[in-house]
Amino acid sequence: MAKFDLERLSVLIIDDNQFMRALLGRVLRSLNVLQILNAADGAEAINIIKEIHTNPQKAGVQRLDLIICDWMMSPVDGAMLLKWLRRHKDSPNKFMPFIMISALSEVDKVMEARNLGANEFLTKPFSINSIAAKLTALIDKPRTYIYTKDYFGPDRRRQQLPMKAENRRTATKENIEIIHNGKIPTVFKDGIKAYYMRVPNKLRDLVGGLGQKSTPFVIDEALLEVAAEEIVAMESDYADWVKDTVNALRAAHLALKEQPKNNWKYFGIINNLAHELRGQGSTFSYPLVTEFGKSLFNYTKIKVEPDEKFIELIHAHIESIQAVVRERIKGDGGEVGKIIVETLNTAKTRYNAQY
Repeated sequence: MAKFDLERLSVLIIDDNQFMRALLGRVLRSLNVLQILNAADGAEAINIIKEIHTNPQKAGVQRLDLIICDWMMSPVDGAMLLKWLRRHKDSPNKFMPFIMISALSEVDKVMEARNLGANEFLTKPFSINSIAAKLTALIDKPRTYIYTKDYFGPDRRRQQLPMKAENRRTATKENIEIIHNGKIPTVFKDGIKAYYMRVPNKLRDLVGGLGQKSTPFVIDEALLEVAAEEIVAMESDYADWVKDTVNALRAAHLALKEQPKNNWKYFGIINNLAHELRGQGSTFSYPLVTEFGKSLFNYTKIKVEPDEKFIELIHAHIESIQAVVRERIKGDGGEVGKIIVETLNTAKTRYNAQY
């Protein structure tokens, strides 16, 4: 029987949220990943990636095998980092496996991540099963890298579909060249539209399997159970930790109310904080935090003049989130949760009726 082990993997976690970095780190360690590095944004990550390449002894690891990165960060977000990784001349490994994480799960966002060259897209809130599924896909079914004049990254097609007569953008065998040495061409040959880069599956080699390449990669069920327990263990810390986010929301709301001339700045702050909340709550058994965070994010992603009614609507969202956190209301919250939901829905109905 094939034996797989993640202990040889070196993973870089990038997230501006310390609590989420800690969560992902604990989950990966539970899966027996021993070498984990952390960065708070894309700029810090680029420095780490360069240092591993030029001075691995100082970096503390000999190589980097996988990046797990949040999308929304400042000043350098996940999209900017991925562009640098895939295209920039200073990138030491343009074939680096990359998992993009975001609470923005809309199809257009997933497609944008694919178009930037992400190998996998992990939606917040996530579970141990969804994390394991992305790792399995990377290790067991890596996609061929494609290089064209306007794209470099894993093949964006999950399956080959019949080509319609009116759509002939797909390259034919005559204008495709397969490259096995991993060297990206600097100049396109005449008549070539795409290069298929056949690079070794280094992740599969690292996790083992006793040389049985045909044996599907699986993560030990016992390890998955331990990792799931790590998420549960952090639930008790979440309500205390997230109070800082709620306080930051209250401060931004107050500033928006008192300094209307700077409203775009505070819109952005509130929108970013709401995005964090929508991606966290359900992971830690606080689905109402996710629900309210998503609603607040949607209202603030389209900038409007913050009149008194709109400021009241933002306040209603913050009060609802604070009530859930203060009372540590998990799940649907029963009767108390129902009252909080109805109160916020009433505020939204009242506001929507005006526009």
